[in-house]
Amino acid sequence: MNLQFTFPVELVKQDEVKTLTNESQRLAAGEVVFAVLADDSEPFYRKMSDSPYILQLGPFEDSVTLENLQLILMLIFSALVALAVFLWVCPLSRDMKRLDSSTHAFGQGDFSIRAYDDQPDMRTARSM
Repeated sequence: MNLQFTFPVELVKQDEVKTLTNESQRLAAGEVVFAVLADDSEPFYRKMSDSPYILQLGPFEDSVTLENLQLILMLIFSALVALAVFLWVCPLSRDMKRLDSSTHAFGQGDFSIRAYDDQPDMRTARSM
């Protein structure tokens, strides 16, 4: 039966199952229960009807998708933050370059230069 599944499947006797005592009632009722073992594995158990045996499924290996989910989400979050910072810094960088060229021209003696002459806010302020 193990050849058909990618996880271990076993039939074990009821006294071999290491479940908690409060889970034994659910197991006897035919429900699927799981237990966390000492090695942090989590096998699932289900009692076979009219039998002293219990079907044990697992322990399961962690899914590759689940292992990488945190990494993928962190990369997406970092890319979004980087994009937001880039969109915020681009206009600031453009303005700083304009200010740098204006201060350089002012230092060369061109006192008619205006750092923000083409900005709409400055035109509005000058017209008042």
